[in-house]
Amino acid sequence: MKNFKKLLTLAILVIPLLLVKDLVGQVTSAQETKILEALPKEVIIKPKKNRRLLVFSRTEGYQHDAIPFANKAIELMGKKTGAFETIFSEEMSVFEPENLKRFDAILLNNTTNLEFEDLNLRRSLLDFVKNGKGLMGIHAATDNFYNWPEAAEMMGGQFDGHPWDGQGIWAVEITDTNHILNKGFVNKKFNINDEIYHHKQLNLRENSRVLISLDMQDSVNLGAKGVHFSDKDIPISWVRSFGKGRIFYCSFGHTPAIYWNSEILAHYLAGIQFLLGDLTAETTPLEFDINSVLDYELLKKNLTKISRYEYFQSREAHKEIRQFVSLASQSHKATLRIEKELIKLLKSNATLSGKQFVCHLLADIGSNESVNTLAAMLYDSSTVEMARFALEEIPNKSVDEALRTALMKSDGKIKIGIINSLGKRRDYESVSQIKKMIYLSDREIARAAIGALGLIASDQAITTLEEGKNKVSQELRQDLVSALLDCADDLLAQNKNERAYVIYKELFAASEKNSIRYAALRGMVHSSSAEEVNNLLINVLRKDNSKICSGVPMIVRDIPADYDISSLIAALPSFNASDQVRLLNALSNRKDDYILEMAIQLSKHENIEVRSDAFILI
Repeated sequence: MKNFKKLLTLAILVIPLLLVKDLVGQVTSAQETKILEALPKEVIIKPKKNRRLLVFSRTEGYQHDAIPFANKAIELMGKKTGAFETIFSEEMSVFEPENLKRFDAILLNNTTNLEFEDLNLRRSLLDFVKNGKGLMGIHAATDNFYNWPEAAEMMGGQFDGHPWDGQGIWAVEITDTNHILNKGFVNKKFNINDEIYHHKQLNLRENSRVLISLDMQDSVNLGAKGVHFSDKDIPISWVRSFGKGRIFYCSFGHTPAIYWNSEILAHYLAGIQFLLGDLTAETTPLEFDINSVLDYELLKKNLTKISRYEYFQSREAHKEIRQFVSLASQSHKATLRIEKELIKLLKSNATLSGKQFVCHLLADIGSNESVNTLAAMLYDSSTVEMARFALEEIPNKSVDEALRTALMKSDGKIKIGIINSLGKRRDYESVSQIKKMIYLSDREIARAAIGALGLIASDQAITTLEEGKNKVSQELRQDLVSALLDCADDLLAQNKNERAYVIYKELFAASEKNSIRYAALRGMVHSSSAEEVNNLLINVLRKDNSKICSGVPMIVRDIPADYDISSLIAALPSFNASDQVRLLNALSNRKDDYILEMAIQLSKHENIEVRSDAFILI
């Protein structure tokens, strides 16, 4: 049996090898000679042991013409240098754990749209790398894993177009000149004919060390069709650690001539020896200096357009500024510099629509620097709403102080808006000011104050609402009761179940509206023990009004599966027939044995609907 398994494993690997050999055969003898002459003559470092590299070139999407050239180059590289033995495959079965054990590293040669639908193969590949092996991707290797985020992030990025197509000649720069994988490059900057990918970076700058990038100060690169304003950081090659293993990716590899480019082949050999575990290479991420590529003069020109902007005019400047801000957000220093320019615009005689756009930006990047300027706008009815929008999102205590000051100096709609902002920010210190306002004759201000207390949900806010429940007008009482429900829900989310239960129980009083009582009942169930839930729901179904009873099954459906509700099930025969039917439907997803026992009992019920629903559960 053991010999049979060995033969089967060899068969799995040998058959795909023959398939790929046909592809390798497309390389002419002249081209093979070019490749052989361009290859490094010897290893960078002597292998610690005999190494085996799996080259995988399966395509479920676009198939690159360069695949056989890459296969031939890697095959000859291993033979000429003695760094590794190459095995080729296009069959997914090669990723079975028993098959992967034979290899030290995997090279994905222009694979496309790989999905790894078999979860066992996913686990096998991840374990292979995490446990100390290597994974390399050439060019289209990032055009995969669209349904498998963990693998896409493992690679560092995902294909997001190629503005720099295979017909062009593009300026490239070595961004880490001293790195061991870059020793084969003669110049720091050079031009190359190849297709360069734009990637959706997946924490790339945080988990990978970028070795080569496009020169995004080059006018030809910038002028390619489809290049965006924000395309400043375009990594081409990178390495990273992944668990105990290693990742190496290089975007070069679309054009066949790449595979007789001696400098790139030297880069590949170094990368492969790194993956195999023979060559030590630095993988610590390097921060991208975004400030070196930001054009602040262009920002100022666009802000001048914004200062004159009126609705229904071109929004091109808006788009470019947003892209600029998004790009600059990588740097705290850059963000502060932009913020100062935005503050200048707010202090100018810019149009209101221009200022509104700036306030939306400050909601994203604003800091303490913006607070005084925005706070001054709170006293102007034409700017108060835009200023509040920005202030609500700035995580600084000075914002709350500014809002509390404005609260005491404002009235009417401005006061209402500021109350709403304090509520949204859950400013505990404002409760002492807001609580007095729930009794004001101005109902809109009182209503806003009640809503804010419900959002703040501090002990003082809850006490204020509880004290006011029977003091405010009947019209406001419903707002106040809803605010108390919000407070109880907040307590429940914080696992303060006992305090939440007290509020829910008070709001379940028969004098409250059914909508409030139902919400309170649901809250009581979620803040109680299993035993309490059983007793509570039994009493409700036996004694409460029909509208509340009709909603109980929806509550039962949401009771956690680990709650023992056998007492509730045992009491089923004591409820009226319509409630039994609804409960039986609600219990259909639970697998408890005692539900089956009760279903058998109720299948003999005199009511045909009860019998019918009971049969469904059996």
